[in-house]
Amino acid sequence: MTPFDQPILVTRPYLPPIERVHALLDEVWHNHWLTNRGPLLARFQQTLAGLFGIDTNQMALFANGTLAMDLTLRTMGLPPGGRVITTPFTFVATGSAIVNAGLEPVFVETRPEDATLDPQAVEAAIDERTVAIAPVHVFGMPCQLDALQDIADRHNLRLLYDAAHCTGVSVNGQSIGAFGHASMFSLHATKLFHAVECGVITSPDPDLIRRLSRLKNFGYDGPVRIVPGGTNAKISEVHAAVGLACCEDFHAILQRRREQATRYRRNLADTPGIDLFPLPGPEVEYNYSYMPILVDPEQYGCDSDQLEQRLKELNVFTRRYFFPLLNDVEAFAHCPVRGELPVARHIADRVLCLPVYHELTMDAVDRICEMVIQRQQSA
Repeated sequence: MTPFDQPILVTRPYLPPIERVHALLDEVWHNHWLTNRGPLLARFQQTLAGLFGIDTNQMALFANGTLAMDLTLRTMGLPPGGRVITTPFTFVATGSAIVNAGLEPVFVETRPEDATLDPQAVEAAIDERTVAIAPVHVFGMPCQLDALQDIADRHNLRLLYDAAHCTGVSVNGQSIGAFGHASMFSLHATKLFHAVECGVITSPDPDLIRRLSRLKNFGYDGPVRIVPGGTNAKISEVHAAVGLACCEDFHAILQRRREQATRYRRNLADTPGIDLFPLPGPEVEYNYSYMPILVDPEQYGCDSDQLEQRLKELNVFTRRYFFPLLNDVEAFAHCPVRGELPVARHIADRVLCLPVYHELTMDAVDRICEMVIQRQQSA
């Protein structure tokens, strides 16, 4: 097949009209206010709260998602060295936030349907040192919310969701950020909706949000009182300006992802050796934030590494989100693992994420699918 003339990356940041950004930056310059809880940040938080369907006192914004999750774990009153049950099939930031908060990740099995935490494996891993559960809504697909909440309630554990992929996701009309004790969203530039760099914590507990708001501003609680554990994790007015500019296109971004994913899924549905995760049920408003496929080397004729290389030769750049499993990474090799993790390994060994971003044309999607199909046919 003929390669693309220009590289097709696995993702590209959405860039709103530059005129819209200029107008917001003019406000920043007029205000002469670059950071420290400025007026654009307040407006951005208000707008985000409307898009998320929650109150502003249930949300706090941070410089990035990793800091947001780290500080939230620190603010939950968890004892140092306590164990946090989480998934090995996630980005490194999930594990890093747990370790940086002075806690120990414990990796358990995932579900084959959606690669999220298996509640039965979670319950089996609880011991006297367990203090929290940190599930990940992988690729924006919601975890088993009721089952995990039940486990957390019965064992008196904190439940902090990594919802980095979940902007725009709701369940039965309720924001995914309304579940658990807190949820962390990432508005990093590579996400479907962004503020260049930004993390968001949502929680039904306004007191937790108030404490987080102090800690992200060096611990200041008034003009002279400073509480321990503070750091600088604030978001600037410039980041808020980009976020506000993107907000106007929020629903158009979601619709575009839905169209791209629908085309991918239709084109690849009958390709031997290419498996797709089933979509969430009708109760879920899904955001199609990623386009993962699973490559069965026996049926397809090559493995995900080889397909990745072949697509690269055709100027299409994919990513193996998430490989390797975190428990196989040097930084977490000392952390406990419960079981052999056959499901998580099966998924990690086969996963490959195809390009999705706002400017990707449907013709390009069709061509990428043809490349995947022809590679199988020629295997």
